[in-house]
Amino acid sequence: MKKIILATGIALLFLGCSSKEAPKPTTPQVSGECVIQNTEAPKWVCTGGDIKDYVTAVGSAKPTPLGFSFQRSEAMAIARDEIAKQLQIKVKNMFKNYMATTGANTDSVEKATQYVSKQLAKQTLIGSKQLNMWIAPDKTLYVLVGVPLNAQKAKEVIKSSLHNQEALWQQIQADKAQKELDKEIEKEFGN
Repeated sequence: MKKIILATGIALLFLGCSSKEAPKPTTPQVSGECVIQNTEAPKWVCTGGDIKDYVTAVGSAKPTPLGFSFQRSEAMAIARDEIAKQLQIKVKNMFKNYMATTGANTDSVEKATQYVSKQLAKQTLIGSKQLNMWIAPDKTLYVLVGVPLNAQKAKEVIKSSLHNQEALWQQIQADKAQKELDKEIEKEFGN
């Protein structure tokens, strides 16, 4: 009888020490169009939204000790800034192309190209509002903000923006022509 108990005890000991692995927790597979932190997010979070008759943008903000209201205000401000950039971008650019042939018997060509671009957004957003919001697993807040295109004031702002860009372009061209004229006069009359 002692042998049977001893054999049973040894068998239980071997079974208890077996190297069978515990099942690993599986991470859910997400295969949607917009995935943030391995979580399915609304499509607008990644694409910026496509809402008829609205100019839209997404803003996001991480949680702060100042609370949800501050977090939402920060996300809204970022989205509004993006909308302002979409509605009016002042572009100053200068393209300078200089070619010179140097040397007596050589055909060496020196070419320098310079392109400078500066973008500034200055826009008053009228009628902007939060259209949607989503909170990611890490508590980052995403907001979709839109400005209606059919609002009369928005139309005026866009038209004004186009006129301002045309005026800016004419001013840049006039300044460029004036500088070229000054150089030619200086070259000719040697100030």
